[in-house]
Amino acid sequence: MTATLPARRTIPNVTEDAGLRRLSLRETRIARLVAEGLSDEQVAARLGVSVVDVGAELTEAIRKLGLRSRTELALFAPTDPDPGIDNASKEPRE
Repeated sequence: MTATLPARRTIPNVTEDAGLRRLSLRETRIARLVAEGLSDEQVAARLGVSVVDVGAELTEAIRKLGLRSRTELALFAPTDPDPGIDNASKEPRE
């Protein structure tokens, strides 16, 4: 008799399934910075917003994409340069 293993939970591939287009510009920026490994405090400083705002936007992005955690979001958010951020200075573009 062969034992069957439980099915693996698959994380939705948000980059293929409309992905980050469902998110606001700020949510997308935060998701990208999280994917780079930045903390909420670092994201807040980079974008010039409060840590509370970062947490709220992060929670909303995770909800919109049907994910369960910051880690899942980081795995699927692109880390390509954000056109709204000057990547040389890491400051928001005017």
